[in-house]
Amino acid sequence: MSCSSYDEAAPPPATADAGTVDGGEAGSDSSGPIDAGNDARGPFCASFSPAPLFCADFDEGKPFNYGFTDFAGDFAIDPTTFTSPPSSLLVRGVDGGDVFMVRSVDALTTTSLHLGFSIRWGTDDAGPPPGGIPMRLNDSAVNDCSFFFIKVRDGAWFVEIDANRPDAMRTQDAYAMPLFPVDRTWSRVELVVEQTSPDVVSASVIVDGQISVSPKATDCRGLGHPEVTVGAQYSTSGTLDLDDVVLTQR
Repeated sequence: MSCSSYDEAAPPPATADAGTVDGGEAGSDSSGPIDAGNDARGPFCASFSPAPLFCADFDEGKPFNYGFTDFAGDFAIDPTTFTSPPSSLLVRGVDGGDVFMVRSVDALTTTSLHLGFSIRWGTDDAGPPPGGIPMRLNDSAVNDCSFFFIKVRDGAWFVEIDANRPDAMRTQDAYAMPLFPVDRTWSRVELVVEQTSPDVVSASVIVDGQISVSPKATDCRGLGHPEVTVGAQYSTSGTLDLDDVVLTQR
C-alpha cells in the first residue's frame, strides 16, 4: 500500500505507554531546545562524527529543500525561532493538503535506525494544525513493508506502525504518546526503529529524553532502504516549525 492511498479517516485505536530514559541519554541524541537569540550552539549537522545517514539543520543559507529528493507544499526558512542557530524550517499546513519533503537513503545494512527532530507545534496566530503527520520513516523498497508515523489528530499525539506483513496481511497499530510536544514550545522527538529478528521490527518514541512509547513490535521485514518524510501530511490549516532532523544507524 502506498502513502497516497493511506486511510487517514479511520485510525486504529491507540493505547498509552510512558516511561523514562535513564539519565535522559539512552537512545537520545540529547539536542535540547534553544530559541532565537541564544547562539551558544554551533552548526548541528557539522557536529556529527561520523556523519549521519542524513541531516538537515536549515542553517547553511541554502534553499529549504537542500538535501531532500522531493517536496511539495508551502515551506520557508524561519529565522525567528530555532534549536540550532540561525534558523529552522517553517511548515504551513493546508486543509486536506499534503505538505512534505522526502529524503531517500541509499541501501544499507543495519538493525537500528534513529530519526531525531525538533518540533514547535504552532508558530503563529493561526495556532497549530488540529491534525497532521509531521514525520514519517519507512522502507521504500520492500513493498511498502513498514511505515512509522508520528501523528496528531485533534491535539492527540501517537505513533502508528502501518505494515504489510510477510504473510501478505496488512496491520495498523497506534499507540498514544502520553508525553508529547506542547503547543508553541520546542521539543525533541526521537523515533527508534529496530530489526529485532528477520521478520520483526519494533518502534519506540522518546520525547525530551523520556520514553513516551516503549518498543512495540510488528511482523515486517526491511530497514535497508530508509526514506524520511517531513512536513504536515494529511494536514489541516496551521503552522509548525521543524529543526535539526537527523537519521543515524546504530
